[in-house]
Amino acid sequence: MVGKLTRLPAVTQQALQQLACLGNVAEITMLSTVSDLGGAGPRASVGGRRQELVERQEGSYKFIHDRVQEAAYSLIPEELRAATNLRIGRLLAAHTPPEKREEAIFEIVNQLNRAPR
Repeated sequence: MVGKLTRLPAVTQQALQQLACLGNVAEITMLSTVSDLGGAGPRASVGGRRQELVERQEGSYKFIHDRVQEAAYSLIPEELRAATNLRIGRLLAAHTPPEKREEAIFEIVNQLNRAPR
């Protein structure tokens, strides 16, 4: 699976990595918030759809299988994973409106717990 992912365009790989950090399913707005690719993050995930690695559901993207998510996450160099999760946790905390923070708190804390201490 990793071999298949490494043959994808770099921007698609990055989008899949960001999605993998968020879990098996992520809202498009959340993916846009945390993506290093800006608004291109969700659009780049379409490359994963063409390869039948992710599917679009109502307002979100979902990996078709846990193994695809694991392979995408493994493409992030191990020494950068904790920092990536810290960045994502901070972005989610900063960009989640106060009225939605309660429903997003588990995702924020999950990301921060994976961060370096």
